[in-house]
This record gives sequence, structure tokens and C-alpha cells, in this order.
Amino acid sequence: TYGNLTGAGFTDAWSVTRPGELGNTFGHEPLLRNTTVNLTERIDLVLFRGSVSAINADVVGDELGDRTPSGLWPSDHAGLMARIGLGQEIE
Repeated sequence: TYGNLTGAGFTDAWSVTRPGELGNTFGHEPLLRNTTVNLTERIDLVLFRGSVSAINADVVGDELGDRTPSGLWPSDHAGLMARIGLGQEIE
């Protein structure tokens, strides 16, 4: 799917703003109680095309402090957020 999307002209905000970094977002234990972070796959994407550009991107929900007061992770994976600038065509 990733290859199909990038082949259709979409650009990956993570790859543009964090080249060489993995950006993994999946890997919390199924019961969401893990006390260490070992994210092993990148399943969250921010893709764009057209007259926009990626300014920055960050993985969220990957720090121990992101857990709920009871010690659970909010999801089985972290998330990805990106700041996208309008009006700038990317080559």
C-alpha cells in the first residue's frame, strides 16, 4: 500500500522531515501494560501531495509519561503527527 500511495504522487511527511529515522509507532503489548517502549513497526503515516510541504513530524504516545494514571497506554500503538505548510509545491 505504501508503495502504491507514494507511486501515486503522495509524499511521506516523516521521511521528508526525519530522513534516516525509523519512526516506528507499533509495538505496545496487547494488554497495554508494558513499562518499556519497544516499537517495532511503522504503521502510522501522514502523506501529502500538491501545493504543500512537510515542516516537521513527531511520534506521540511513545513516552512512559503518556500512559493513563492507571498505567495503561491509550492505544496499542503510538501516533504520528506532522505540521504541513500550505502553498509550497514540493518537487
